[in-house]
Parts: sequence; structure tokens; C-alpha cells
Amino acid sequence: MERFQKQIAFEPLGSKGQEVLSRSKALVVGLGGLGSHVAEMLCRMGIGGLRLVDRDYVDVTNLHRQALYTEEDADQVRPKALALRERLKSINSRVAVEGKVWHVDASNVTRLLKGVDVVIDGSDNLSLRFLLNEACVRAGKPLVFGAVAGSQGYAMAVLPGVTACLRCLLSQNTVPQPVRDTGLYPPTVRVTSALQCSLAVQALVRRKPEKAWAGRLHVLDVWSVEMEAISVARRVGSDPCPVCVRGEFEWLSAEKPTGPQVIVDDDVVNILPERKAEVDLNVIRARLQRVQHVKANEYLVWAQIGDVEMAVFRDGRMSVKGVGDWSEAVHLYERYLGE
Repeated sequence: MERFQKQIAFEPLGSKGQEVLSRSKALVVGLGGLGSHVAEMLCRMGIGGLRLVDRDYVDVTNLHRQALYTEEDADQVRPKALALRERLKSINSRVAVEGKVWHVDASNVTRLLKGVDVVIDGSDNLSLRFLLNEACVRAGKPLVFGAVAGSQGYAMAVLPGVTACLRCLLSQNTVPQPVRDTGLYPPTVRVTSALQCSLAVQALVRRKPEKAWAGRLHVLDVWSVEMEAISVARRVGSDPCPVCVRGEFEWLSAEKPTGPQVIVDDDVVNILPERKAEVDLNVIRARLQRVQHVKANEYLVWAQIGDVEMAVFRDGRMSVKGVGDWSEAVHLYERYLGE
């Protein structure tokens, strides 16, 4: 405990809180700006375990705002979950750190929640946020929401059965603008992730969800140096929340689409195979032998074709950046992953 004496001396946490923290495990979904920073802080504070999940690899454009990744990670197209796992193990070797290069969906989210005590939402798309919200409400696991846009940050702790859930929140408040439309001021990420980390720790060590931290949307602006907390009520009455009041879980129970699934996130097109099956990456490299710029590791093969970047992952997924239309990504998928 000597390592953590400064934070133990902080009375609201104390030795009892530190003991709880050391026995706890957090799931961090999305290891970009918010998720990577929260994972680092929890690791440094001595949480017992971390399960890190992200489907993407490190890109040089990530480095100005995301924690612990390096130019070498970007050059070698290392999966974020594995690069971050290695850095965290070197920071605090007593923390049990798992890294999963997964696309999170209804087929695996319940499995990811097993054995964890709190879930950190570091994602950047609404469909995944809604899925995590439903999974946490059904499992009774605290969820810490976070989002950033421009110089504004948003954070809220969802305590199932006690506070409003994310579905309640997004029906009552303006959803933050996507980062690509507003830009992103890097200090916003650090401040918002610190707030998420604090909410997660309090969800673990505090017994009562006091109004000061639970059930309120915390909104901050690091450029104008302003902050406010907005009370968020559970949707009851004539228009009850379908998730935390009626107990309906449409994202968890959604039928799996037939054929490859195309997901467009900002400027990235992700294509998922109809059936999950491991791909022989050596075969993919052979198909790309005439392409000049190719990089590979045991988890993916990356290639640049003109202005387009594509990556084929071992689980059969493909991500494509730089296309004008998603149909161009489908063409690449059919060319290199078609039967």
C-alpha cells in the first residue's frame, strides 16, 4: 500500500476504498482518447484488473490526444488493445490486464461483462453506446459514459436501478456533435477522462449514489473554463424509458444481418463477415504482393493503395479509410476477402 499512500491519505478514498479498488475489475470499451486515459489512470491508482477492448490499430493521427501510444506503435500498426496492455503492465505489473482486439456486438458483449465491476464507455458511436447501456442495465453493472467534441466534454455515471440510463439521457439532452464536425481540443480529452475515472472509482467504493456524482450529466468546456451538472431524471410516466423502466433490450436482441455487415463511422468503413472465422493472414499478404506499401503483424495486414488505407484483421474484419463512398470499401472486401 506504500505505493498509494498519497491517494490513501485522501479521506474520501482512504485505505478501505483502496482495498475495494484493488479487488475490482473494469471493462474499458474503446481505447481512443477517453478510454486510453481512463485505463492508464485506473492502472496507476491500483485497480485489480482491466479488460481492454478495441477493434482498431494505432494510427499516427491518434497520437496527439490518446494516451501511451507511440510512433513505433503506429508504424507497426499494432492493435490498440495490445499496445496499451503492454504499456500498462510496465506501469503497474500487479494489475491483471487483458487486451482483446474485438468488434463488440450483441454476440459478445455479455461475455465481456462477466467478472467486471464497472464499465467505461470510451466508444465513439451511438449504436455501441446503446448496446453497452442495455448490457449494463440488464446485468446491473455501473456504466460511465463519456464524450468529447471541440472543447466540450460530457460524463455521467449510470447506476442501474438507481439513476437514469443512457437512453434516458439522450432523449432529454442534446447529443454532442461528432468530432469530425467540431474538431477536438486535446486538453478536453484529458479533463473529461479524469472525470470519467473519478466517477468509475466512486461507483466502486461509495455505497450511496449521492447527487453530487450520480444521476447527473457533467458538462465542461476547457476553453472557456466552465462546468455545470445537469440533473437527468429517469423516463417514467406516459413515455417510460424502454430500457431501464420497461426492460426492453432491442440492441441486445437485434437479429444478426445476413451477408457481410457494413458499418460507416465518420471516415472509416468497417466490414464484418457474415460468420466469424479466423483468416489466414499469409494468404491476404500473398494477394497484396503487388501492392507497394504493406505492413503486417500476427493480428492484421495493412496496405495503402493510392489514397486508401485498408486493414484485414485475423477475425475476418476489414477496415477501410479514405474512400469516397462505402461501396468502394465493399469492392476491396470482395477482392481480397471474397471466396
